Amino acid sequence: LFLFDHESATNRHSVFWADASGTALADDDATALHLFTADEPALRERMSAASRQIVERFLDLPRGATGVPWPPASALE
Repeated sequence: LFLFDHESATNRHSVFWADASGTALADDDATALHLFTADEPALRERMSAASRQIVERFLDLPRGATGVPWPPASALE
């Protein structure tokens, strides 16, 4: 489910919601995986500015009863 585009100083990011099962593995350009919780300041401080902005926008999205975020109306155009 497409949620939004985000343009940082150096990149253009497309943000999607995906539901998956199994075990997450770091691969390709990811050296490690970190599960993010909104109240974890140590991980937040290690994020790039663009990652922090994307996470903030994601957390601000309205959600249905299932917790799945609703994409903004502009994403549906």
